[in-house]
Amino acid sequence: HKQHNTTHHHSTQPPSAKMSFVDEDAEWQDEQGWDGWEEQMDAQPCKCLLTDEMFPSADACLQHCATAYNFDVLAFRDAHGLDQYACIKLINYIRSKVAAGEMAPGAALPDKQAFSADTFLQPFLANDPLLQYQFEAWDDDDGAVPAQQAASAVPVPDDQDPEAKCRYLEAQLKAVTEAFAQFREQAEQALTAAEETDSGSEDEAKPAETKDDKPIDEGEGETSGSSYFASYSSHLIHEDMIKDKVRTESYRNYILRNSEIFRNKVVLDVGCGTGILSLFAAQAGARQVFAVDYSNVANFAKINVEENKLSDVITVIQGKVEEITLPVEKVDIIISEWMGYFLLFESMLDSVLVARDRWLADDGIVVPDQSKMYAVAIADDDSPWSYSQRVEFWDNIYGFKMSCMKPEVLREAAVCPVNAEAVMSSPFVLKVAGAKVGRCLPAPQGSKDLDIQRIKREELEFDVEFHLVMNRTTRCSAVCVYFDILFEAGAPTPVFFGTGPADTLTHWKQTLLYLPEPVDVHSGDVLSGTMKVVRDPGYHRSLLVTMACQVRAPIITWTLFAWLCRSHSHN
Repeated sequence: HKQHNTTHHHSTQPPSAKMSFVDEDAEWQDEQGWDGWEEQMDAQPCKCLLTDEMFPSADACLQHCATAYNFDVLAFRDAHGLDQYACIKLINYIRSKVAAGEMAPGAALPDKQAFSADTFLQPFLANDPLLQYQFEAWDDDDGAVPAQQAASAVPVPDDQDPEAKCRYLEAQLKAVTEAFAQFREQAEQALTAAEETDSGSEDEAKPAETKDDKPIDEGEGETSGSSYFASYSSHLIHEDMIKDKVRTESYRNYILRNSEIFRNKVVLDVGCGTGILSLFAAQAGARQVFAVDYSNVANFAKINVEENKLSDVITVIQGKVEEITLPVEKVDIIISEWMGYFLLFESMLDSVLVARDRWLADDGIVVPDQSKMYAVAIADDDSPWSYSQRVEFWDNIYGFKMSCMKPEVLREAAVCPVNAEAVMSSPFVLKVAGAKVGRCLPAPQGSKDLDIQRIKREELEFDVEFHLVMNRTTRCSAVCVYFDILFEAGAPTPVFFGTGPADTLTHWKQTLLYLPEPVDVHSGDVLSGTMKVVRDPGYHRSLLVTMACQVRAPIITWTLFAWLCRSHSHN
């Protein structure tokens, strides 16, 4: 959501199945290469070198510093013959001194010796667009020359000689292309060196931590917490979520139709993204809104707030909710769009619970306040995500067998839109300890909801029995999991939405857990089993789901091990 970034496995009983969990639609190419990187660099908001003011690009930032504060970095570069590395050191030096309160508007640029140490190659500000800025060009002999010198090296021919002008432009294009290719290589080397330096210094500098002291995203192996937050820097993810009308309009309807709840209140928006929920809260009359996001989208949120002239109400804070401080002791309302695939994938709810326990007033509310997970049995059909199309497909590939691929497919928990016609059982609401039954949600079998006002983090790991009563005779091939969300706390007008196969499609779609092999069932048969959901001990944002089930016991018994992770969806 929340995206969609992880990889996992585990098993102690056969057959072991490491399942991937992902959404093809939401997943944009992580390996999009330098072309995508260039586009992102051009569009990145850039923080002023001397103040907290934001600018739409690195160029705009440098120009403002030069004109507003006589702090001309490019002129300083040319006067002292600084190469790309020296310019990177200069930027990090300035950032560090401003953060320490040792440099402010009106200050002069430093002496070259002040930033000569290689430690200033380490980025001071994460994903700083100025560290990706091309401060120099390169000549044909791989030697760096200042950009102004490179531009003036070849005289511009007279416009009256079109052939000479054409040759000149071709030469310029070749030079720029070659220069940027070399810049790519050097920038890559510089960033790699900085990351290695950063990793090494952190390992040396950090004191030993106990398990209880450790921040949520630390110590998580290859798939780090930073990659999770980095995925939310992409505008594509936020576009996908905002265009989900069921999601966005449910939040808007609850906030605006119950504006008396928000009027003159202090609101905390956890994982604010572009700031849309904060804007709704301000529109409803909130006195103060704190919008928190750790990813770089917080920079865009700040600009969105300023563009809508709501800076006097909304304060955007970039940081982890587990680590930041607020300028208030308590908040009246916590609002967050924390739901992931399988409801709990990504564990963003953990952060909401941290915020609740730290800042929520005794009479405060969390929005939304209730949710419920369902399981249903799914019949096999000819849809792209079906067992026959995804698993049995590998039995005959242009006349060849590739059966070794089948176990890999079974390890994937597919995120896909399930046809309502494929549902072949009554829904069963998965139980979670310590929660209450919501009056606005159907509660078959006396099941329980996730009550976000009261639930504890450890209760988000659970082991539940389920019983799916078949309503027709056919072939059963999977169990589908989906969820409902209820906005009820303090609301004269509650709001509800569902993500099941019969509901309007959302970006969460549904989650399919495939059976090792389909089984023929009759109407009235019961698929009974257990589903155990725990956090992956190596990376808490992923889930380890173990499902064991029986039909007309003891005819068949399966145990599935599912490590939910980022992969692909089937539409």
